[in-house]
Amino acid sequence: MTFPNLTTPSPTVTSLQAYSRILGSIRAEQSEPHPRWWHASLSIEDDGLATGHFPLGTEGRGSLNLDPVGGAISGQGSSGPFRVGLSGPASQVGRSVLVELGGDIQIDPTRWDAIEATSIDTKESSDYLDALISVRDAFASLRTELPGEQGPIQLWPHHFDVSFEWFSNAVKVYEEEDGPKEFNKQIGFGFSPGDEGNPEPYFYANPWPFDESFRDIELPAGASWHSEGWSGGFLPYSAVATAGPAPLIDFMQTVFNGTHEALS
Repeated sequence: MTFPNLTTPSPTVTSLQAYSRILGSIRAEQSEPHPRWWHASLSIEDDGLATGHFPLGTEGRGSLNLDPVGGAISGQGSSGPFRVGLSGPASQVGRSVLVELGGDIQIDPTRWDAIEATSIDTKESSDYLDALISVRDAFASLRTELPGEQGPIQLWPHHFDVSFEWFSNAVKVYEEEDGPKEFNKQIGFGFSPGDEGNPEPYFYANPWPFDESFRDIELPAGASWHSEGWSGGFLPYSAVATAGPAPLIDFMQTVFNGTHEALS
Protein backbone atom coordinates (compact mmCIF):
# COMPACT_ATOMS: atom_id res chain seq x y z
CA MET A 1 0.00 0.00 0.00
CA THR A 2 1.24 3.47 -0.89
CA PHE A 3 -0.27 6.65 0.49
CA PRO A 4 1.03 9.49 -1.71
CA ASN A 5 1.05 13.07 -0.52
CA LEU A 6 -2.16 14.79 -1.61
CA THR A 7 -2.50 18.38 -2.78
CA THR A 8 -5.17 20.30 -0.84
CA PRO A 9 -7.31 22.09 -1.64
CA SER A 10 -7.30 20.51 -5.09
CA PRO A 11 -9.41 21.52 -8.11
CA THR A 12 -8.63 18.05 -9.47
CA VAL A 13 -10.25 16.27 -6.51
CA THR A 14 -13.21 18.68 -6.56
CA SER A 15 -13.70 18.02 -10.27
CA LEU A 16 -13.50 14.24 -9.77
CA GLN A 17 -16.14 14.53 -7.07
CA ALA A 18 -18.41 16.48 -9.40
CA TYR A 19 -18.07 13.84 -12.12
CA SER A 20 -18.49 10.99 -9.63
CA ARG A 21 -21.93 12.34 -8.77
CA ILE A 22 -23.02 11.52 -12.29
CA LEU A 23 -22.32 7.85 -11.63
CA GLY A 24 -23.80 7.84 -8.13
CA SER A 25 -27.10 9.46 -9.05
CA ILE A 26 -27.59 7.33 -12.18
CA ARG A 27 -26.95 4.16 -10.19
CA ALA A 28 -29.34 5.33 -7.46
CA GLU A 29 -32.06 6.24 -9.99
CA GLN A 30 -31.85 2.87 -11.74
CA SER A 31 -31.38 0.58 -8.74
CA GLU A 32 -33.65 -0.87 -6.10
CA PRO A 33 -33.47 1.43 -3.04
CA HIS A 34 -31.43 0.10 -0.12
CA PRO A 35 -32.40 1.15 3.43
CA ARG A 36 -28.80 2.23 4.10
CA TRP A 37 -28.46 3.99 0.72
CA TRP A 38 -25.96 1.46 -0.56
CA HIS A 39 -27.63 1.82 -3.98
CA ALA A 40 -26.11 5.33 -4.32
CA SER A 41 -22.46 4.47 -3.64
CA LEU A 42 -19.55 3.47 -5.85
CA SER A 43 -16.87 0.81 -5.54
CA ILE A 44 -13.14 1.52 -5.77
CA GLU A 45 -11.53 -0.57 -8.49
CA ASP A 46 -7.90 -0.62 -9.59
CA ASP A 47 -8.84 1.35 -12.70
CA GLY A 48 -11.28 3.83 -11.14
CA LEU A 49 -14.69 4.25 -9.53
CA ALA A 50 -17.45 1.90 -10.64
CA THR A 51 -21.22 1.49 -10.37
CA GLY A 52 -21.33 -2.19 -11.17
CA HIS A 53 -24.32 -3.31 -13.25
CA PHE A 54 -27.70 -1.61 -12.92
CA PRO A 55 -31.03 -2.04 -14.76
CA LEU A 56 -31.38 -0.04 -17.96
CA GLY A 57 -35.12 0.03 -18.62
CA THR A 58 -36.14 -2.68 -21.04
CA GLU A 59 -32.70 -2.59 -22.64
CA GLY A 60 -30.92 -4.91 -20.22
CA ARG A 61 -28.16 -3.70 -17.92
CA GLY A 62 -25.81 -0.75 -17.91
CA SER A 63 -22.60 0.09 -16.06
CA LEU A 64 -20.31 3.09 -15.57
CA ASN A 65 -16.67 3.56 -14.60
CA LEU A 66 -14.90 6.84 -13.85
CA ASP A 67 -11.23 6.63 -14.83
CA PRO A 68 -9.39 9.48 -13.04
CA VAL A 69 -6.09 8.79 -14.80
CA GLY A 70 -7.52 8.38 -18.30
CA GLY A 71 -9.83 11.34 -17.77
CA ALA A 72 -13.03 9.67 -18.94
CA ILE A 73 -16.26 7.97 -17.96
CA SER A 74 -16.65 4.66 -19.77
CA GLY A 75 -19.62 2.40 -19.69
CA GLN A 76 -21.95 -0.11 -21.20
CA GLY A 77 -25.12 1.36 -22.68
CA SER A 78 -28.10 0.06 -24.59
CA SER A 79 -26.09 0.29 -27.85
CA GLY A 80 -22.81 -1.07 -26.52
CA PRO A 81 -19.64 0.26 -24.87
CA PHE A 82 -18.85 3.98 -24.87
CA ARG A 83 -16.40 6.55 -23.50
CA VAL A 84 -16.99 10.22 -22.60
CA GLY A 85 -14.09 12.55 -21.80
CA LEU A 86 -13.97 14.53 -18.55
CA SER A 87 -13.95 18.05 -19.92
CA GLY A 88 -16.33 20.88 -19.12
CA PRO A 89 -19.16 21.24 -16.61
CA ALA A 90 -20.45 18.07 -15.01
CA SER A 91 -23.91 18.70 -16.48
CA GLN A 92 -22.40 18.71 -20.00
CA VAL A 93 -20.51 15.47 -19.38
CA GLY A 94 -23.57 13.97 -17.70
CA ARG A 95 -25.82 14.72 -20.67
CA SER A 96 -23.41 12.89 -22.96
CA VAL A 97 -23.35 9.91 -20.58
CA LEU A 98 -27.17 9.77 -20.48
CA VAL A 99 -27.35 9.82 -24.27
CA GLU A 100 -24.80 7.02 -24.55
CA LEU A 101 -26.53 4.92 -21.90
CA GLY A 102 -29.99 5.16 -23.44
CA GLY A 103 -32.81 3.61 -21.46
CA ASP A 104 -34.75 6.89 -20.99
CA ILE A 105 -33.22 7.80 -17.59
CA GLN A 106 -35.10 10.72 -16.02
CA ILE A 107 -32.47 12.89 -14.31
CA ASP A 108 -31.98 16.66 -14.53
CA PRO A 109 -28.29 17.08 -15.48
CA THR A 110 -28.08 20.56 -13.94
CA ARG A 111 -28.04 18.92 -10.51
CA TRP A 112 -24.46 17.84 -11.22
CA ASP A 113 -23.23 21.43 -11.38
CA ALA A 114 -23.72 21.87 -7.61
CA ILE A 115 -19.97 21.19 -7.43
CA GLU A 116 -17.86 22.97 -10.03
CA ALA A 117 -15.72 20.86 -12.32
CA THR A 118 -12.79 22.99 -13.47
CA SER A 119 -9.63 21.07 -14.30
CA ILE A 120 -8.01 17.66 -13.83
CA ASP A 121 -4.27 17.20 -13.43
CA THR A 122 -3.15 13.74 -14.52
CA LYS A 123 -0.48 13.39 -11.80
CA GLU A 124 -2.87 14.47 -9.05
CA SER A 125 -5.54 12.13 -10.41
CA SER A 126 -3.11 9.22 -10.40
CA ASP A 127 -2.00 10.00 -6.85
CA TYR A 128 -5.58 10.28 -5.65
CA LEU A 129 -6.59 6.97 -7.20
CA ASP A 130 -3.52 5.35 -5.60
CA ALA A 131 -4.59 6.80 -2.25
CA LEU A 132 -8.15 5.50 -2.65
CA ILE A 133 -6.91 2.03 -3.56
CA SER A 134 -4.63 1.98 -0.51
CA VAL A 135 -7.48 3.17 1.72
CA ARG A 136 -9.67 0.40 0.31
CA ASP A 137 -6.99 -2.23 0.94
CA ALA A 138 -6.26 -0.99 4.48
CA PHE A 139 -9.96 -1.07 5.32
CA ALA A 140 -10.24 -4.55 3.82
CA SER A 141 -7.39 -5.70 6.06
CA LEU A 142 -9.17 -4.39 9.14
CA ARG A 143 -12.49 -5.96 8.14
CA THR A 144 -10.93 -9.43 8.27
CA GLU A 145 -10.11 -8.82 11.96
CA LEU A 146 -13.55 -7.60 13.07
CA PRO A 147 -16.29 -9.95 14.26
CA GLY A 148 -19.95 -9.68 13.31
CA GLU A 149 -21.83 -7.91 10.53
CA GLN A 150 -20.06 -5.33 8.41
CA GLY A 151 -21.02 -3.21 5.46
CA PRO A 152 -19.13 -3.03 2.17
CA ILE A 153 -16.31 -0.55 1.53
CA GLN A 154 -17.95 2.23 -0.45
CA LEU A 155 -17.20 5.63 -1.93
CA TRP A 156 -19.96 8.17 -1.43
CA PRO A 157 -20.08 10.79 -4.22
CA HIS A 158 -22.02 13.29 -2.11
CA HIS A 159 -19.07 13.97 0.24
CA PHE A 160 -16.47 11.96 -1.72
CA ASP A 161 -15.57 9.97 1.38
CA VAL A 162 -14.80 6.25 1.62
CA SER A 163 -16.27 4.23 4.47
CA PHE A 164 -17.57 0.98 5.85
CA GLU A 165 -19.54 0.17 8.99
CA TRP A 166 -19.35 -2.43 11.72
CA PHE A 167 -22.85 -3.21 13.03
CA SER A 168 -23.76 -4.21 16.56
CA ASN A 169 -26.68 -6.54 17.21
CA ALA A 170 -28.06 -3.92 19.60
CA VAL A 171 -30.44 -1.27 18.26
CA LYS A 172 -31.35 2.28 19.20
CA VAL A 173 -34.93 3.46 18.70
CA TYR A 174 -35.57 6.95 17.34
CA GLU A 175 -38.90 8.74 17.10
CA GLU A 176 -39.37 10.28 13.67
CA GLU A 177 -42.31 11.99 11.96
CA ASP A 178 -43.62 8.74 10.51
CA GLY A 179 -43.11 6.77 13.72
CA PRO A 180 -40.34 4.99 15.64
CA LYS A 181 -37.31 3.77 13.71
CA GLU A 182 -34.73 1.21 14.79
CA PHE A 183 -31.08 1.61 13.84
CA ASN A 184 -28.26 -0.77 14.65
CA LYS A 185 -25.61 0.68 16.91
CA GLN A 186 -22.44 0.85 14.87
CA ILE A 187 -18.95 2.17 14.23
CA GLY A 188 -18.22 3.91 10.95
CA PHE A 189 -14.65 3.82 9.65
CA GLY A 190 -13.78 6.23 6.87
CA PHE A 191 -11.53 8.51 4.87
CA SER A 192 -12.41 12.08 3.86
CA PRO A 193 -10.55 14.22 1.32
CA GLY A 194 -11.28 17.18 3.58
CA ASP A 195 -14.30 19.33 4.29
CA GLU A 196 -15.26 22.79 5.49
CA GLY A 197 -14.35 22.05 9.10
CA ASN A 198 -11.20 20.03 8.30
CA PRO A 199 -9.69 21.10 4.96
CA GLU A 200 -6.88 18.51 5.01
CA PRO A 201 -7.59 14.82 4.24
CA TYR A 202 -8.25 12.68 7.31
CA PHE A 203 -9.44 9.33 8.60
CA TYR A 204 -12.28 8.92 11.06
CA ALA A 205 -13.73 6.24 13.32
CA ASN A 206 -17.20 7.17 14.57
CA PRO A 207 -18.92 5.05 17.25
CA TRP A 208 -22.70 5.62 17.19
CA PRO A 209 -24.44 6.54 19.37
CA PHE A 210 -21.47 8.45 20.76
CA ASP A 211 -20.94 8.36 24.53
CA GLU A 212 -18.80 11.12 26.03
CA SER A 213 -16.97 8.48 28.06
CA PHE A 214 -15.33 7.35 24.81
CA ARG A 215 -13.14 10.45 24.98
CA ASP A 216 -11.33 8.84 27.94
CA ILE A 217 -9.95 6.18 25.58
CA GLU A 218 -6.32 6.94 24.78
CA LEU A 219 -5.77 7.02 21.03
CA PRO A 220 -2.44 6.30 19.30
CA ALA A 221 0.05 9.10 18.68
CA GLY A 222 -1.20 11.58 16.09
CA ALA A 223 -4.88 10.72 16.59
CA SER A 224 -7.40 12.66 18.66
CA TRP A 225 -11.07 12.80 19.54
CA HIS A 226 -13.00 15.18 17.32
CA SER A 227 -15.92 17.25 18.65
CA GLU A 228 -16.76 20.09 16.24
CA GLY A 229 -19.64 19.13 13.94
CA TRP A 230 -19.30 15.41 14.62
CA SER A 231 -17.94 13.18 17.39
CA GLY A 232 -15.43 10.42 16.83
CA GLY A 233 -11.79 9.51 16.38
CA PHE A 234 -9.71 11.67 14.01
CA LEU A 235 -6.39 10.84 12.31
CA PRO A 236 -4.77 13.19 9.76
CA TYR A 237 -4.01 11.55 6.42
CA SER A 238 -0.53 13.06 6.60
CA ALA A 239 0.34 10.72 9.48
CA VAL A 240 -0.35 7.74 7.23
CA ALA A 241 1.33 9.24 4.15
CA THR A 242 4.48 9.57 6.24
CA ALA A 243 4.49 6.21 8.02
CA GLY A 244 2.36 3.86 5.93
CA PRO A 245 -0.78 1.90 6.94
CA ALA A 246 0.34 0.79 10.43
CA PRO A 247 -0.83 3.98 12.24
CA LEU A 248 -4.19 3.75 10.45
CA ILE A 249 -4.81 0.13 11.41
CA ASP A 250 -3.72 0.86 14.99
CA PHE A 251 -6.06 3.87 15.15
CA MET A 252 -9.11 1.98 13.89
CA GLN A 253 -8.47 -1.08 16.06
CA THR A 254 -8.03 1.11 19.15
CA VAL A 255 -11.40 2.81 18.59
CA PHE A 256 -13.08 -0.54 17.94
CA ASN A 257 -11.52 -2.26 20.96
CA GLY A 258 -12.44 0.62 23.25
CA THR A 259 -16.05 1.14 22.18
CA HIS A 260 -17.65 -1.97 20.66
CA GLU A 261 -18.58 -3.59 23.96
CA ALA A 262 -20.42 -0.43 25.05
CA LEU A 263 -22.38 -0.56 21.79
CA SER A 264 -23.27 -4.24 22.09
